[in-house]
Amino acid sequence: GNQLTTKTKADLLHLKSTEEALDWLIKDCAQQLFALTDLKENAEYPLISL
Repeated sequence: GNQLTTKTKADLLHLKSTEEALDWLIKDCAQQLFALTDLKENAEYPLISL
């Protein structure tokens, strides 16, 4: 019975860290997307942002 509890705790910890990693990834991607959008809007010459 104890082995199951340990596995469950490990699974929950793994899920939590995965969720945090995904959360960070999403925020990072969003920031990059906003940065790209800003570059395109602020660029005098559109070719530079390609």
